[in-house]
Amino acid sequence: MQHPDFVDGYRAGRLAAHVDGSAALQLANSSVLPRRFQAAHILWTWAWILSFPAAIVCFIWVRWWVGAVVLVVGLSLPRAIKRSASQFVLEHALEDGAFYDEVVKAGVLRVSENS
Repeated sequence: MQHPDFVDGYRAGRLAAHVDGSAALQLANSSVLPRRFQAAHILWTWAWILSFPAAIVCFIWVRWWVGAVVLVVGLSLPRAIKRSASQFVLEHALEDGAFYDEVVKAGVLRVSENS
């Protein structure tokens, strides 16, 4: 399928796009995606990493339930980071035809008819 057909079909709701989350994470960690997507990915990755020391600090010096909330948020961030990386790949594939061709060829993006 050609890029203009994909864009038109996806925006019209006739096509569904499925992005491999693990491969999308690898792309988000590389320099393939535009800077705005890389910056967002780095921000959320650092938020995830820093949530664990922040939870410990909150457990010790703030209140135990604040630490518990920070810990729960930190534990839920990896799934959200993977989902956002998949969304970044899809958005960039809609914008850039060459990138679309690469990710389809690599199997990162699968396009199917919407049922």
